[in-house]
Amino acid sequence: MAGTLRWNGVFRAQRPLHVRRWLNRARHDAHFHDFIEVTVIVAGRGRHRTAAGSEELSRGDAVVLVPGAWHEYLDGDGFCGFDCCFRPELLQRELAWVHEEALLSARLRGQPAPQLPQRIRLEPALLDMLAPLLEAVRDLPRVAEPIPEAAPAASGRKAILLGVLALVLGGLADGLARGAEPAPAQAPQPAVALAALAERGQALLAADLTRDWSLPALAQQLGTSPSYLSRAFRTVVGRAPMAHAAHCRMEHAATLLAQTRQPVAAIAAQVGILDPSYFARLFRAHIGVQPVAYRRRFQS
Repeated sequence: MAGTLRWNGVFRAQRPLHVRRWLNRARHDAHFHDFIEVTVIVAGRGRHRTAAGSEELSRGDAVVLVPGAWHEYLDGDGFCGFDCCFRPELLQRELAWVHEEALLSARLRGQPAPQLPQRIRLEPALLDMLAPLLEAVRDLPRVAEPIPEAAPAASGRKAILLGVLALVLGGLADGLARGAEPAPAQAPQPAVALAALAERGQALLAADLTRDWSLPALAQQLGTSPSYLSRAFRTVVGRAPMAHAAHCRMEHAATLLAQTRQPVAAIAAQVGILDPSYFARLFRAHIGVQPVAYRRRFQS
């Protein structure tokens, strides 16, 4: 059964960013986080697997893991990288600027655009700058641990860590923008307004996975038109609102299958699907395997 890495269990110090460097990760068993992890590969190659499938990573690749998503590494060869770990709460405070970057904001919430790969390619010049910075700050929390959080040095340390994290996220935003397919010509829409509408829509859908939403009903609840709501979701999330609702149901079902021993039918009911056969077909369409086979991966 896949374990969960919890912020308070992994990191004793309350810092905005924790950086870990790893070498020769030939295999790292499937696990979940309750924090956001951005991994930057600086050497070697290996395979990375998530619910969306597996792909090869090499120098210059970066991946984003959000709370509740599982991943594992396979078949590493001289694999080396940095894990940049931070809490989602930063996205509402110090990192609120990311919501102006539609693709980055969606990725950090776990909704990558389907036309983009899971891995994000960083510019070589940026990687050359980031690698020594990440190496320098990875020991900063440990070295500075005796400093009280209220001391002036603590504020300076926090600013340094947030600055490095901003560079990492800026590189991700640039890589996502370069990897995106050209969008059809259309009247420009304020990025902040679209992101805010899509975020409100996602919150409504996630609040009750059993509710049988329709696009008009969701748009009415949000005080907008179905066409504008669809545009916001496709721009920010990368999929239509109702497709996103199905995606959320299957992602939650995948988590329950991996982390609990509840019957498949009970899990299906918890995500609003009362027909187990239909649930199995929908789960396979989204995740790629039948629910029982998916559970077997983690609980065998």
